[in-house]
Parts: sequence; structure tokens; C-alpha cells
Amino acid sequence: MKDNDHFKVDLEGMGYTKLLGTGIIKQKLDITVKHASGKAKEKIEAAKGKVNLLSE
Repeated sequence: MKDNDHFKVDLEGMGYTKLLGTGIIKQKLDITVKHASGKAKEKIEAAKGKVNLLSE
């Protein structure tokens, strides 16, 4: 879902529990997930996005 200038993605709601750092990020993303690798967080934040980690 697009919200202002970034996309909101609920990976937990899609059934995913971990975000990995492969690939190239070119857009601002607002990701919600239980776990994310350091590389994934680094890439998303470098593209001015953010990662929301859910507590267990």
C-alpha cells in the first residue's frame, strides 16, 4: 500500500517472518516483520525507508 512517498509492506501479514538483505532497494519502504537481517535494515534505511520489528 502506498502512503505518501513510500510503500507500506506488512510481511508478517503475508506469512513471512524474516526479511533478508539480497537485492537492490530503489524506493522508500516501510516494512513490518518479526526479524530482519542487518544487511536488509541497512539497505532499507539507506533508501530512506524503515523496518518495524515486531516483538515475539
